[in-house]
Amino acid sequence: MSAVALNPLGASNGRKGVPRTRSWKLRRCPTNLLRRRERRREERTMRKSISGWVCAALIIGLGVVDGAQGQSQRTVTMSRQLENEQSLDVNVRYGAGRFSVGPAEAGLLYHMQMEYDEDVFEPLAEYRGSSLLIGTETVGRRFRFGDYKSGEMELALLTEVPMDLNMDFGAVRADIDLGGIPLTRLEI
Repeated sequence: MSAVALNPLGASNGRKGVPRTRSWKLRRCPTNLLRRRERRREERTMRKSISGWVCAALIIGLGVVDGAQGQSQRTVTMSRQLENEQSLDVNVRYGAGRFSVGPAEAGLLYHMQMEYDEDVFEPLAEYRGSSLLIGTETVGRRFRFGDYKSGEMELALLTEVPMDLNMDFGAVRADIDLGGIPLTRLEI
């Protein structure tokens, strides 16, 4: 059995001086040629879908292995006494988890309690002059799949000195209570 394809007359006769016409003649195509083309197309499609499944399995497999290793949850508490600051510039960075901020007890510049995964994050608390940088910093590029316990950060800020407050969040569920904190500027 063979399939039929249409070719214009004179397209393949190779004779010089013969004008090309608009009429068509029938030319037979072997069906095995059409089958080969179809088979190649199916093989390419199958290769693409197999490679997609392999990639997905690897990603999921790595996530399961990573989750199976367990998390290294750590808890840290930091605070600093108020000295003779006249004003303060506070920058808070927190990547992922639960976050709460509120007023601190009298005499404290800040008080922070944080629970975090030490394989992914690292606590950050730098005080220079009248500038405070506090929160977390990413130490790895790891993704967690499955049962992942997110971190938590509770921050208390001073109420005696005016401050510029800048908070930079990632995937955070935040509870923000700024009552009693003398703010000169707020940026979230």
